[in-house]
Amino acid sequence: MNFSNLERIRDELIEKHGTVYTHVIDDIDVYFYKLLNKIEYEALCSHYDNELDLQDAIVATCVLYPKNLDTDEMLPGDVFELAQKITSESCIMPEDRLLLLEMFTEEMNLLDNMMCCLIMHAFPAYKLDEIERLSYPEFYRLYTRAEWFIQYILNEPLNFSAIDSIKAALNPPRDIDQDIPPEEQGQQKAPGNIEGEGKYMGRNLNDAISEINNSNSKRKPMTEEQKAELARFQQQFPDIDMSQDAMYTGVLSQKSGGDQTIARRKY
Repeated sequence: MNFSNLERIRDELIEKHGTVYTHVIDDIDVYFYKLLNKIEYEALCSHYDNELDLQDAIVATCVLYPKNLDTDEMLPGDVFELAQKITSESCIMPEDRLLLLEMFTEEMNLLDNMMCCLIMHAFPAYKLDEIERLSYPEFYRLYTRAEWFIQYILNEPLNFSAIDSIKAALNPPRDIDQDIPPEEQGQQKAPGNIEGEGKYMGRNLNDAISEINNSNSKRKPMTEEQKAELARFQQQFPDIDMSQDAMYTGVLSQKSGGDQTIARRKY
């Protein structure tokens, strides 16, 4: 049978049974099957004591294609492989059920899943699969109706706001330490130990500029454009003695009597 025919058969099975799984043995034999539900598994386990008979029954119950499959005509290894595949995908074992519970419980932290539950509470005619197949415009439109119905018709309070939750996700609070490397977070910076924080305060301007321009300094040397701008400033304000001015050196000159004076400017 060619691939297009298999696709057609699979589509027909999905239309009838919902989710359909595929398993291929030896790259030749293609099987379409459904999962084993709780009632079917309990009924088969109560009816078959022999493990081989149970495997045959699982395959016969769940395989949808080939139709009317006879396990007696299959290789024993193929029956075992197919039964194991169906059992595993059906999450029959307790440890598999635990994983399912943990996974689906975690999914309930997602806003859309909470909204699905509220829609089903307000409008029980909707089924979960039906709601999940809605487009986003349809889904959010239906949710607003459900939210209003719950609050104003059923008179039930809502413990969360979908709008506020989405706004919070789009605009998370900014962490003041998020731009600081982890190894430096929480460390108190010592004054004067960081480049540019007080290192040149109280220094002679010419000495400070010379050190800044020195190739061994961590600070970038002044560019020619910056030097030209400084020269233009000095020409514009010739009365300012920048080598001693407090705005540039960071200190105030002192008189002999200890009285503090302003920076030396010629007025």
